[in-house]
Amino acid sequence: WPKRATSTAAIAGFIVGETTYVLLYLVTKIEKSVMAAGGWGVVVSLITMWIVSSLTTSNEQVKA
Repeated sequence: WPKRATSTAAIAGFIVGETTYVLLYLVTKIEKSVMAAGGWGVVVSLITMWIVSSLTTSNEQVKA
């Protein structure tokens, strides 16, 4: 899977993961722990990267 990851997926994963962290810890205060909120952010980020990578093609694959 890491070889199929695209730059679009990385950007989407970063944005969604960071948004998850901010919403859980800073805005809604659902998570009391910084580490737990960060953990949720990482999990959501990886899932987002996997989905977006499955739906997009890499520039390297198109050129080959």
